[in-house]
Amino acid sequence: MLFRSAEIKRNSGGRTIRCHTNLSREFLRALPGVTSVAFDEGAVAVVATDAETVLREMLQLDETLSGLEVASPALEDAFLALTQN
Repeated sequence: MLFRSAEIKRNSGGRTIRCHTNLSREFLRALPGVTSVAFDEGAVAVVATDAETVLREMLQLDETLSGLEVASPALEDAFLALTQN
């Protein structure tokens, strides 16, 4: 079976939302679809299988959210994630 790069990325565990937020690690971790939460230098990186839904919730609850970036995994990272499982 041949996989397209978009399919590999989609099946790799989600996209990463990076931003500055006042929402707690515990709250973010409890959102449906969130697979990991990491804070680094005042910013948070949230990996989610449904980034759009998580992001809508974050924006609704934190009016001060800033520095927003949403990224898909690199093809190599997505491939490694799939082959390690």
